[in-house]
Amino acid sequence: MDRSVTAIIATYNRARYIEQAIDSILAQREPVSQLIVVDDGSTDDTATRVAKYGPPVEYVHKPTAASPPP
Repeated sequence: MDRSVTAIIATYNRARYIEQAIDSILAQREPVSQLIVVDDGSTDDTATRVAKYGPPVEYVHKPTAASPPP
């Protein structure tokens, strides 16, 4: 039986860790068919670091969901 595995990483301004997280998932014994990185409005170079991977890594950037200060 063929299995399809999808992994999701949620991130916000963690560019210095994102490559380690992606590499860890890609190195798992069970290969992923899709790895989605959801970026919650980062202002660092997360997008640039993720872009170098290509498939099966997909990058989704959305406006930050953080609440505005009171």
